[in-house]
Amino acid sequence: LAANAWLPPCANDRLWRLERGLSSQIDSLQLHDRPFPLYVAVGIDHKRSEGEESNEYHWYEFSPFSFSSIQTAQRIPIWSLGRSFQSGRSCSVIPEFPLGVCMGIWGAAFTASTEEVKKNYRSTSSRAQSRRDVVQIIHDTLHILDSNSSEQTVEETSAVKTSSRAGSIRMVEPFQCFNPFFQDSNQQLEAARTDAEMSNLRLTDAGVHMNAPLPALLRTERASDVILLLDSRSTSGEADVNDSFDVLKPAEEFARHRSLPFPTIREQDLQDIGRRRCTVLGGDDESGPEIVYIPLVKNEEVDGELDPLHTPWCDFMEFAYEPEHFERLFKLAYENFRSCESCILEVFRRAVDKKRKLTASHKTSATP
Repeated sequence: LAANAWLPPCANDRLWRLERGLSSQIDSLQLHDRPFPLYVAVGIDHKRSEGEESNEYHWYEFSPFSFSSIQTAQRIPIWSLGRSFQSGRSCSVIPEFPLGVCMGIWGAAFTASTEEVKKNYRSTSSRAQSRRDVVQIIHDTLHILDSNSSEQTVEETSAVKTSSRAGSIRMVEPFQCFNPFFQDSNQQLEAARTDAEMSNLRLTDAGVHMNAPLPALLRTERASDVILLLDSRSTSGEADVNDSFDVLKPAEEFARHRSLPFPTIREQDLQDIGRRRCTVLGGDDESGPEIVYIPLVKNEEVDGELDPLHTPWCDFMEFAYEPEHFERLFKLAYENFRSCESCILEVFRRAVDKKRKLTASHKTSATP
């Protein structure tokens, strides 16, 4: 999607798009006929407090113009990512990372270790079934690795890397590059920023924390009014509803810890949210953006035989689809979105009205 939607076509070389850098998408934005692309990744900081281990996630944002830390709001031109810096000046010259590398970062959840996945689910999910499912997956994975270890060749075994923490297996190391926000220890501010404390950045798929880029949209300087959240995840099995808890609750916690406005999520909202085609969080009486949550749910009017929650090839761990399956999923998602049109338009009307009232109040207060 990133390669096809924001880069001009090149019929002679299919790899040409993946070899271009993110900054090459700027030309496509001049036409103002497509949305502004944002991409995210996270760095994982392992914390230990009172005997309890947890993960702290630091979000980073990529755009055709810049690479920035969502935590500190520091940024650099996107073409300079990977260079080493000294006192804010570039000390090395390397070419811009190609789009193929960036797409590998954004979609590299497999670089998370089993320990990171386990900690994440312990801290974010209170649903007993979800926790049992994840523990079983981890157990099965470790069992397979252990049972096959005697049969693996040296080359195959060397592909499985073990992190410095005992019992934690990482199949592939995360992407690593120079940290452009690193400061020399002699120049540290009194309140040291986490991004400034490490000379290298280790970036992985932000879905390890939450499978939606909400932290990028909640940035204060962005001042989002409406967020359309299309959640296409589906875990086939015993669940009767989409596991929206693991998308919205981490976002709510992220916003609360940073004093960012975020809609109130009630327990009854979470219980029913996966059954409805459209749910609106927030409203006239709340500050911050309204979130329109649209999950991938069954629609008898479109395809009575396709239930994403109970169809194995719809599982979010499936990475390849048959053409027929793709067409069925696309049609279901498209028609579900179209059925939410009136709800979405109403949310936009409210947002416009709020803007008008706010503008009018500012003009009134500014009048001498």
